[in-house]
Amino acid sequence: MIIVAGHLCLDVIPAFAGPARLDPGSLVRVGAATFSTGGVSNVGVALHRLGTPVKLIHKIGDDLFGQAVRLLLGAMSTQLASGVRTVPGETTSYSIVVAPPGVDRMFIHSPGANDTFDEQDVEQGALAGASHLHFGYPPIMRRIYSDGGASCRAIMDRAHAAGLTTSLDFCSVDASSDAGQVDWTRWLKAVLPAVDFFMPSLEEVSQSFGVPVSFEYESLVRLLNRLAEMGPSFVMLKLGDRGLIALDRSTGRIHTQPCFKVNVKSANGSGDCTIAGFLTARLLKRRSVEESLAFASATGACACEAADATGGVPQSEVVENRMSGEWDCLPGVSRRQPGGA
Repeated sequence: MIIVAGHLCLDVIPAFAGPARLDPGSLVRVGAATFSTGGVSNVGVALHRLGTPVKLIHKIGDDLFGQAVRLLLGAMSTQLASGVRTVPGETTSYSIVVAPPGVDRMFIHSPGANDTFDEQDVEQGALAGASHLHFGYPPIMRRIYSDGGASCRAIMDRAHAAGLTTSLDFCSVDASSDAGQVDWTRWLKAVLPAVDFFMPSLEEVSQSFGVPVSFEYESLVRLLNRLAEMGPSFVMLKLGDRGLIALDRSTGRIHTQPCFKVNVKSANGSGDCTIAGFLTARLLKRRSVEESLAFASATGACACEAADATGGVPQSEVVENRMSGEWDCLPGVSRRQPGGA
C-alpha cells in the first residue's frame, strides 16, 4: 500500500468552449463547472484508479467544500476518505482552475487547512501496513515551508523508521507570498537526505533555485546532479510536453522519456498522475526504470484526456494495453544540440 499525504484541495474547473481572454472588467461566459479533488491527493486518486492500494492522509475544514471533498472521494471508494481528517473551525482548501484551450492552466488558490498540516498529522500508527509514503506541495503548506524543512524532514524520517520508502513532489512558489521569502535551497538540503524519490517539475525546481528554465540537455543533467547531491537516490524532472528526464544514482544513468500524443482537454493534474504511474510501475510492479518512466508518461497522457485532474486515468492494464499498440510520442529532450551533427 502507498500512502499519499500533504496538500488536498477542491478543484473548481469551469468549462471553456474555446480560447478566452481574461481581461479586467470583462465577462467570460463558460459552461458547467467540474468539481474534483486536487493537490497531491491527485496522486492518491490516480493510484486508486490504476488499481494500486492507497491511503490518503489530509486535512479539510467543516464547511461545504469539505463535504464536497468527502462526497467525491466516497463516490470512488468508501475507504478512500478514511484518512482525511475534518478539523472544526478550519476551511477546506480550494482552487479555481482556469484552463482555456490552447493556454497553460492558471490557478486561483486558497490553502485553507493545509496551512496547519505538520508532522503531527502523519502519526506512526497511520503508516502501518504501507510500503511507501508520497508527500506533496510544501510551498503551499505554511507550517511545512516555514520551519526550514523540520516538519517535512520529521515526516520522512518517521516513514523510514517504519520501513517505508519516501517520495516528494513540489509545486510553484508564489513569489508574493511568505513562501516566496523562503530559502528553498536550504529547505531542500534539510529535507532531501530523507527522500528516496524526488519528482518535481522543471519549472518548480528552477523557480526554487532562482535559475532560468532551460530544456537544454546538459543544463538538465546539471540540475539533476545538483538535486541528487542533496540526498535522493532517484530524481525525476517533469518537462511538460517534452516528457521526463531522470537520474538514477544507483547506476549513474540518465534516462529520458518523451510524452505520448493525446487529444489534450486539460493538463491539470497530469504531473500528479505521472507520479502515480511511476510509483505503480516501479514500486508495486517492480518494473525497470525505463519501463516505469514509460508507464508514468502514458498515465500522465491519459490524464490529459479529461477535463478534471484524474478522470482520464484508467486501470493499469488498460494503460499497458494501449502502450503495447501503436502510440506515437512527441519530441523529447536529447543530447543533440541545435545545429549539431
